[in-house]
Amino acid sequence: MNESSRRRSLPTFSRGADLLLILALAACSTNDALPRSEHPDARLDAALAGAGAHLFGAEEGLLEVLETGFVPDVARRVASEHANLLASNGIAWVLVPCDEDRATDDNHAAFVLALLDGVAAAGVQTVLDARGVEIARASIVDRALKHGCGAIAASRNDAERFFERSDIRVPIVDATRIGDDALDTSDANRASSIGVLASRHGIVLLRDPRYLLPAKSHITVQVLGSAEIAQAVRDALARTGVDATVATDSSHGSAVDITLMFGRDTPLRPDTIVAGSAFLFTAGTGHSDIDAMARAIAGLETIDGRLAMPLANFPRGAGITVGTEDASLVASDAPAAGFAADFRRRVESFASSAVANRIFPGCQIVVAHGDKLVLDLAIGHETYDADSQEITREHRYDLASVTKIAASTAVAMKLCGDGKLDLEAHVADVLPGFVGNDTRDADAKRSITLRMLLTHSAGMAPWKQLWTMAKGEAAILRVTYDEPLRFPPGTSFAYSDLGLITFGKCLEAIGGDRLDRLAERLVFGPLGMTRTRFGPIPLDEPVVPTEEVPSRGGVIHHRVHDENADALGGIAGHAGLFSTADDLVRFCRLIAAGGAFDGYRLCPREIVDRFCARQSDVFETSRAIGFDTPTKGNSAGSSLSPNSVGHTGFTGTSFWIDRTRDLVIVCLTNRVHPSRNEPRINAFRRNLHDLVVASLVTDPAQRKR
Repeated sequence: MNESSRRRSLPTFSRGADLLLILALAACSTNDALPRSEHPDARLDAALAGAGAHLFGAEEGLLEVLETGFVPDVARRVASEHANLLASNGIAWVLVPCDEDRATDDNHAAFVLALLDGVAAAGVQTVLDARGVEIARASIVDRALKHGCGAIAASRNDAERFFERSDIRVPIVDATRIGDDALDTSDANRASSIGVLASRHGIVLLRDPRYLLPAKSHITVQVLGSAEIAQAVRDALARTGVDATVATDSSHGSAVDITLMFGRDTPLRPDTIVAGSAFLFTAGTGHSDIDAMARAIAGLETIDGRLAMPLANFPRGAGITVGTEDASLVASDAPAAGFAADFRRRVESFASSAVANRIFPGCQIVVAHGDKLVLDLAIGHETYDADSQEITREHRYDLASVTKIAASTAVAMKLCGDGKLDLEAHVADVLPGFVGNDTRDADAKRSITLRMLLTHSAGMAPWKQLWTMAKGEAAILRVTYDEPLRFPPGTSFAYSDLGLITFGKCLEAIGGDRLDRLAERLVFGPLGMTRTRFGPIPLDEPVVPTEEVPSRGGVIHHRVHDENADALGGIAGHAGLFSTADDLVRFCRLIAAGGAFDGYRLCPREIVDRFCARQSDVFETSRAIGFDTPTKGNSAGSSLSPNSVGHTGFTGTSFWIDRTRDLVIVCLTNRVHPSRNEPRINAFRRNLHDLVVASLVTDPAQRKR
């Protein structure tokens, strides 16, 4: 290639949104006539005169660095000096195309990592174009990402395989939107689109103490930067529909909700960020960066950037993830969702066999993988009677203890995300009547926190026949609160219905409304769970009957099966909810997607992560906060990943969410019909979950093990 043609191949862009720095890790012939850098330090010419990597600037002649002799120190210094120049021109991102032929070369890797260090020193981030590299094996990709690369452009499956093996969280740029040839620098539109995509991954959320993001109401924004940038931010926020007051100073004091920083030119002092405000940073100052910031604040884009270099007291790699609200479910055939072609037949045959063997009369089973609804089955009948109605997708099942999650835990997550509920608050402070006149356990009960109730570590009794001990809600609650503790709070685990009955009343005190109305307003309504509600259910609605109990009038139908919940009017924190598998999978998809679904955000991703984490401070427990996690012998089976959460209900209901695989399995049955003495449901659940996982054709979690 001659010099003139090589120069014509350099990208030419305007400043601002179209500025892009390209680091091309492409092998070149040493016989080519290569242009020399016009870097003022002529002593570098000899070191940089050979073939190898090219560091291209966004304007012709701005920068050309040629790799020779794999000299990391030289590469780091040159890259740092030039990246500072590029950053001052508004270039905040580097595209790094990886070469498969050299991806495992240690010398080349050392050079590239040094070059990345130099670029990062100027606050410039990187997008690694790894579409041409097999990242499932050890390569330069591993090392580059661990070194602080800002994002990766790869197929989703490739990226997931890498993440599963390396445990690294890195944003993914949609590779399909880059085009087939990212090195075709003559295509300015393609390069510009890469810059826009990269800008979206450059927004770094460094703190959000009041969980303001995404913005839901009027906000006051402080911009650390020029008046021109502040005006551009104001216009960009208006385009996204965010109602905001924007200023360039901190004169608003404590009224500032969000502080924005563009580039590193503004000194960041300890008092620059108003106490209590959220803080977002991006290294870029162009229009695409400002637009990306506005879209992130509005909840239109995921916020998942990480600092390429330390910023004030924030270390390299810092950043909080907040997902978008566009998670959804779309019907899909099995192969398109990564399952075997005969997946439906396998599950249908397995469930039909259970019906034939009278484990339960009928069931609903729904499986979702990512945003793909792979399976939606309704099998069997309401009862074993010959004239019993067939189960449809509209039939409601009594969820029993799944209520503890779909209602109580879900409402708690919403209130926690809104800053209204503190898991470490003491129950006695929320419910003044919790500690009564009986002083035997008074001090211990005063130490019980809301989190202890949700993790079943409060020491409260597992279960009592409360309906036989008192009549009326007030009297039943008094008996519940006065029941002696089984162990000192926080020292052990005992699954407790009484604890969740108490927690339900705490939610009502904090939320200012009855639990069923809170759940409808905060969870079911916004999520489109139109067939989910507390009992009793109107007689004209299709409801699956549960147990036959002569003392309760025969077959229990349209009213809650749990005696204690029934005695409390059908509304309780531990049981009482009726729903369909189609409704419940929407809630499960929200959890799998980090707290948002179909236009509604229940809570920030950090709240989901907190509630789904196994509680290590509780003695011998598999419990997260509200949720259960896989353990030997429980309903999860042997194949779901450790990063899974779920719950079961006594009536024969269950759900499991494998957060590693982004997999949801919901199974609703009435195994208590006609009698609760049917233990085979436990083996059925475990085998069902193992069958679903075994049917995955592409399973990175299996490969990891």
